[in-house]
Amino acid sequence: MKELRTVYPYGLNARVRCHDQDTPVGKLYPPLPRSRVQTLRVRNNRNNHVEHIDHISFFQTLAVRLTQNLVDLYNYIRISLNRLKKKTLKNIASEILTKIALIDYNPFSEQYFLYILDVIDTKLYKPVKHVKKQAPKHICTVYFDNKAVESIHLSNIMNHPDIISSLPEDLRNKEDRPVVTYKLSNTIRNKILNYK
Repeated sequence: MKELRTVYPYGLNARVRCHDQDTPVGKLYPPLPRSRVQTLRVRNNRNNHVEHIDHISFFQTLAVRLTQNLVDLYNYIRISLNRLKKKTLKNIASEILTKIALIDYNPFSEQYFLYILDVIDTKLYKPVKHVKKQAPKHICTVYFDNKAVESIHLSNIMNHPDIISSLPEDLRNKEDRPVVTYKLSNTIRNKILNYK
């Protein structure tokens, strides 16, 4: 399914194992080998290209092709979207999600619009990098005897500017400051209740 690129909405295969719902379907596919040698272009004018279509004309052409030429529609969508700038792609995705420009939106054409959204997501998708939080260097453990301990607000006191200025130089940085953690005392259930 991945090699033939037949996962929905690209094809009719709806189930893929180990598929994260947040990542676009297009990211599942292995890269296609280039059939020809890539031509070298001058990089001076790479940002000066003018788009021939905007998001409104894209939907107008799409509406015509939905009624006339369905054979080549997937190829037209892929080629058209690859030529557009990020701003135009975002406008197209926004129009589809809000359904403002989709006058002829129906279950038959839904797969094509999902295909457009996935192509755009694949083009613009950046994976979220989870940064592992480091444990604090200095920990101040306080026994949580009762609820009154909360009303003291020890963490606010430790981060007060007057307290920070009185700390040693090594503890004045935010990363080096002591972090207040609460520790519960042992439970008393086995002392007051006889389970037997």
